[in-house]
Amino acid sequence: MKAKSPLGYTLTYDERRQFMHDHGTVGRTYAGKIWQYITGSIGLDDFEWGVTLFAETPLMFKKIIAEMRYYEASSVYGEFPYFVVGTHMDNAGLQKMFLENWEA
Repeated sequence: MKAKSPLGYTLTYDERRQFMHDHGTVGRTYAGKIWQYITGSIGLDDFEWGVTLFAETPLMFKKIIAEMRYYEASSVYGEFPYFVVGTHMDNAGLQKMFLENWEA
């Protein structure tokens, strides 16, 4: 894991605002395709906050991450130790997954 840059906290408010504006501009292009939940966690783990993303297809995650990685807010100041990916399945889908082609 790369070391977190301490420089983010030494930038001026206007510099930080511009970085986050650029970051947010990209994010808004995915409105309706990706839903995000931002959570605070100061004191609970190694990070100050977390972002949870939901989408209909994992391709949306790949697209937004690939695009945002070139903006300074992410490329210089972002820290991304791991990604956890899962899927949502209704009861019928879950039963099909576990019971279809089941040989006792």
